[in-house]
Amino acid sequence: MEELTGFLKLALITATPIALGAYAGILSERAGVVNIAIEGMMLTGAMMAQLVAMYSYAPIQAIVGVSPLANLLSLALGVMAGILSGVLLGGLHAVTSIRFKSDQIISGTVINLLSWGMTGWIYQRWMTTNAPTAPGTFPRMPIPGLQQIPVLGELLFNHQPIVYTMLLLTGVIHYILFYTPWGLRVRSVGEHPRAADTVGIHVEQVRYISTIAGGGDRWTGRRLADLRTGWFFYAAHERRTWFHCACRYDFWALDTIRCIWDFAAVWVGNCHSNPGC
Repeated sequence: MEELTGFLKLALITATPIALGAYAGILSERAGVVNIAIEGMMLTGAMMAQLVAMYSYAPIQAIVGVSPLANLLSLALGVMAGILSGVLLGGLHAVTSIRFKSDQIISGTVINLLSWGMTGWIYQRWMTTNAPTAPGTFPRMPIPGLQQIPVLGELLFNHQPIVYTMLLLTGVIHYILFYTPWGLRVRSVGEHPRAADTVGIHVEQVRYISTIAGGGDRWTGRRLADLRTGWFFYAAHERRTWFHCACRYDFWALDTIRCIWDFAAVWVGNCHSNPGC
């Protein structure tokens, strides 16, 4: 039983960044904006998070001293930097696709190429030779009481904050999209923008917000800035970050659009694809 629990826990940790990327795809796709730049946004966000955490660690230590607080503050700054970089790239894609009506596939491809080149240059110049010490990772935060539940306690309630965030967003995004007026507007804009416009919904505004919000959700990736080791590996994006789009089975493939639109397919695809890849 312990081996099975450990396997499922590892699968959940591995699926976390892929699920976050899929949720970001859900937000933009539901609003009618095709976004294949998720990989580039995840790569840039992970790099910026690690870069800011590394270079802010020593100054924060000089102010507050060598303590766990210094680690948490530098990691928090890294998280904010990663989210901001995702928001900026999401905004770039939104402007080119919505304001200038460019081909959304071309826009996403260009952002991916820009991200790969920029992160590679920054990685080689500032994150390899003579790079400052990194602050490590966020500590595990077991939830008192719930952690003691047999099997489920260790599986769901003994993780780093990013895993809890992913689990929380699963319900929050589903609720917003299907049980709130804003979610109804997002879905109507994506499914029939002309009809949405006739009832007074600002189509472009909804698409801007959804695309930019999705960009902020893409900032991390386990294979890019590893949740357990706390380092950034430039080449780690090479295959696995496309799972959030394809939700690939080991034995058969799910339709990409169905995966993006269907939370259940995203979850099944994540949990099944990672162990054998």
